[in-house]
Order: sequence, then structure tokens, then C-alpha cells
Amino acid sequence: QLVYCHGGESVVLTMVDGRIVFEDGRVSTVDEEALLGEAREHFAAAHASRADAYREVEAALPAYRAMVERARTAEIGMSRWVGV
Repeated sequence: QLVYCHGGESVVLTMVDGRIVFEDGRVSTVDEEALLGEAREHFAAAHASRADAYREVEAALPAYRAMVERARTAEIGMSRWVGV
């Protein structure tokens, strides 16, 4: 129960196979700054393609909303309410 319900804020040290992998709130087996730098590079590189995708979605959104509204209000000859 402790493993599945605890948030981890009281963990002071974690060892795996005799090696300290987490201490003082930091993972000691990963260069966090290098990892964050790499993630930022990937995010920046993908920015242009995400921007294109967002523009395409914006262009299609009015038609999609109209389709959903037509489906929502279409009479299909049955009631979803019990006893009606």
C-alpha cells in the first residue's frame, strides 16, 4: 500500500544493486542538465512541424464542430433514457 499510495516526498536515498541511484532529491545516475538540454533541442527542432499541424487543425475545426453538432442533434428514433 505504501509503494502505490505514497508520493515519494519522504524518500531520502535509493540503492539498486548496491549503488546509490537517488539521493538528496536527485537521480545520481543521470546527468539531468544534459538530459534537459537534449530534450530542449528536440522540442525546438519539432516546433515548426507542430506549428504546421496546429494550423491544419485550426482550418478543419469549424467543419468538425459542425459535424459533431449535426450528430448530436440528429433524431435517431430512440431514447437513451430508461422509462421514456
